[in-house]
Amino acid sequence: IGPTSGSNANKVIIPSGQTLHAAGHVIQVVENAFTSNNVTSSTAYVASDITATITPTSSSSKILIVISTGGDTNDAGRIIQYTIYKNNTTNLFAGNTHDYIGYLRNVAGRILSPTTFSYTDSPNTTSSVRYTLYHRSVGSYQTEVPGTLQTQQITLMEIAQ
Repeated sequence: IGPTSGSNANKVIIPSGQTLHAAGHVIQVVENAFTSNNVTSSTAYVASDITATITPTSSSSKILIVISTGGDTNDAGRIIQYTIYKNNTTNLFAGNTHDYIGYLRNVAGRILSPTTFSYTDSPNTTSSVRYTLYHRSVGSYQTEVPGTLQTQQITLMEIAQ
């Protein structure tokens, strides 16, 4: 802890070569923005272009994932389901009651809607981790993410524990 008077009064001074570890603070932020659009008729999850990679500095860190996108059902009675995959192999929601983080559903007509998701993962590693938004059409009909060439974004924040 710093001195109580002078130019460094009431400041926390970190010696050279040392790092501050304070639980709950953001260690690093990775952001990627995209304007591409993904169209699918698949009932299996397909990768979108919304993806980012982060290398945690500590294996105890959590990663806060925030994704802003949208969806276009292209017609009435259609559903788009969204999920997040880690390293393109693990659906983070596979063990839940539903294997998705959210969905876009319309009843009366075509719907084009913005969507935002957030999720906190505990990767337990200091190796790079890639997070990607996946989506699928629930009934083999064409759907789009985000629907028009609007900007989509993924933000990854490493949170100290």
